[in-house]
Amino acid sequence: MADIRELMDDPAFRAEVEAALAMGGSDTMQELKNAVDSSSVNVATLGPSLGASLDALKYQTSCDEFETAIGALRSVASRRAKDPKAIGAAGPRLRLDNLLRSKPGLQALLEFYTGVGPPNGTRVDRVHSVTEWKDALIAAGSKLVVVMFSTSTDVGCRILNPMFLRLPEANGGEFADGIAFVRVEVDGRQDDGLALQVFDEIGIVHQPVPTFAFLHECLELRKWRYQGADVGKIVSRIRKLKADPTDPLLRDGPDEDG
Repeated sequence: MADIRELMDDPAFRAEVEAALAMGGSDTMQELKNAVDSSSVNVATLGPSLGASLDALKYQTSCDEFETAIGALRSVASRRAKDPKAIGAAGPRLRLDNLLRSKPGLQALLEFYTGVGPPNGTRVDRVHSVTEWKDALIAAGSKLVVVMFSTSTDVGCRILNPMFLRLPEANGGEFADGIAFVRVEVDGRQDDGLALQVFDEIGIVHQPVPTFAFLHECLELRKWRYQGADVGKIVSRIRKLKADPTDPLLRDGPDEDG
């Protein structure tokens, strides 16, 4: 395992995988997705690095599955490194160590690679304009409102969207009550000025995305705003706020682990 972890944590290798991620999907990741979907990895055991995450996966999957997973990652990195068009190519980058801090993050990454679309039947309310935005906040009443701001052209947003759409029903319905979920996405393929007005309404800069905001009774808990792809942090903040968003102990924002 030591040599495998060393490979997975090698900066050059991780840069190649990040580059491959920025370019799009790969069928070779299906085996790894199947291994993760069929395992019961304890989220608490997943570390902040690719190597540590695969190490945890090792204990929950067969040797053959694990070797297939490694082969898939090697293949992606190898093909990407040999592609002359990839050298110095500009494009979005996503920190894999953030996504791999939790099993939902790892699953989101794999769904992106394998082309799985967003789940159906989500309770996440899609907002397209300032009017819809205000209506959603009013409808939430005294519930905690969790909002994902994203753009259709950002790789990180495309990866995390399916994860966010599943959050209301995640972990056995942990967030099913007392929380309203909203998504505001700017479609970069067309003139989406109405959605941009919602960004401006709450003071979300257009980059970086994804950005997650937490509101209560139409007011944002500004110190809890999060920009990034660490799914564990997003879930942790929801858990801390959902019990009582008015708790004065929460006014200073999340602690370092939040």
